[in-house]
Amino acid sequence: LNPCPHCQVLFKAPKWYQGILLEDILHEEPGKAVYRALDPTLDREACVKVLTADGRFQQSQLDDFLAATRRTAMVNHAGVAAVYSCGAVGNVVYAVTKYMKSVAWRDLGDSPEVIRDIARQALAALAAAEALGLAHGGIRPQNLLVNDDGQLLVTDFGVSAALGRCMSDDPYASPEVIAGAPPCRAGDIYSLGVCLYHQATGHFPGGGDIAAWRSGT
Repeated sequence: LNPCPHCQVLFKAPKWYQGILLEDILHEEPGKAVYRALDPTLDREACVKVLTADGRFQQSQLDDFLAATRRTAMVNHAGVAAVYSCGAVGNVVYAVTKYMKSVAWRDLGDSPEVIRDIARQALAALAAAEALGLAHGGIRPQNLLVNDDGQLLVTDFGVSAALGRCMSDDPYASPEVIAGAPPCRAGDIYSLGVCLYHQATGHFPGGGDIAAWRSGT
């Protein structure tokens, strides 16, 4: 058990990492872990991603991840997850970004007002990134975070391309991304459109037959 530096309540934490208290594991898979954390120096919550070159990720992919994170740090927009810090320790890389407690998309509802508000905020965030030459390349509900107040935060710009995520089975991916093209704004808008379509109708375009839809049959 560790005392919270903010309120002194005892709780179980995985560990301290680079001076940040990792409070809770949000997601874990081979070579990658995502934590809700507390930065005690600034008394703010943060999201910490830790990736390891352990056979799944090559060192070049981790270098690309850091490069994508540093590019994202240049974007100053309320709808883009701010980057607080990043770095490498041995064969491990990490990124510390803004944390926001989000609501599951299934709980947001499918009203026209909800759909329009998500679209408006997401397009504004993508436009701010594009102004600096940055595209996302992997838009899907998991990186479009919406909180209780309806505020939207876009996360993980460039991460899919950097880490070589397979896009062929991603129902949100645009045709050019599936074909191996680099991320671009047009592809991001396409993926956002699929997210909104699915939210509004309960199924993907083409009645859910992704292969037939993409092949034009």
